[in-house]
Amino acid sequence: RELNAYLAAVANGQDSADAAAASFSGGLEAIEKEVKAYLRGRKIGTMRLRPGSFPSEFPISVAALPADEEALIEARMRLLSSPDQAALEEAWDVVTAALERFPDSATAHVTAAEVLILKLQSDAALDHLARALAARPGHARAHALRARLQLRMASEAGPEEAPRWWAEALESIQAAKLADTTDPLPHYLHYDYLRSRDEPIDEVAFASAVKAFTRLPHYPAFRYALADVYAARGQFSQAAELLKPLAFDAHESEGRSLARRSYEMMRELAAEEAADADPEAG
Repeated sequence: RELNAYLAAVANGQDSADAAAASFSGGLEAIEKEVKAYLRGRKIGTMRLRPGSFPSEFPISVAALPADEEALIEARMRLLSSPDQAALEEAWDVVTAALERFPDSATAHVTAAEVLILKLQSDAALDHLARALAARPGHARAHALRARLQLRMASEAGPEEAPRWWAEALESIQAAKLADTTDPLPHYLHYDYLRSRDEPIDEVAFASAVKAFTRLPHYPAFRYALADVYAARGQFSQAAELLKPLAFDAHESEGRSLARRSYEMMRELAAEEAADADPEAG
């Protein structure tokens, strides 16, 4: 009951901290005490790891990272969150040092491209991705990153240059799909390619959005993509259901506000569609 009251308050726009304080007996401090007491009681068996705790069909082995990947750990850690300019420069220093030691490392060149993309240096990033693919032609991440950049270049290019970038982007997307058949990103990029070209939502776009979402459903961009496809097909109820978890996220953010507006719009369109289908129901 307390949890339902909290979720309803947040859904109605109340600040999450205020909603928690009002909904739970004793407020946040009481919840924290209960959680700590629960953990001290060792009631969560999965938190206690003993020899033989893991099923034999899931063996775990520990191995040293390749030297080039080890040299890039600090840079990759800085790229996990949204780095500011200072963090980007620090990451770049780590990457350049790694490239001096491992000039033929595909991983180092891909990491360099990731930093340069955030530094808005697209041409330099494409150069590093070309070097990465020369060193390892089947590098899925390199193909996917190159496709993203080529999509950006195509959308920014003039009418004479754009067709070349569109063609190269599609080629990179297909290569990324072949390089890693389990990666959802190339499927999302295929959807993005079709939408960026203002092509109609056909079965290819639908299949691409579905594959991206089902392989990584908690990633907001993939959820938005599938919702967009459903909306374009006139399936507003399905679009609303996809947007609902984002719209009622407990953490206040600009993304939640956008999702809430989109969710309400899809619900209104679904209601209008239902009313048109059955006028007597109103």
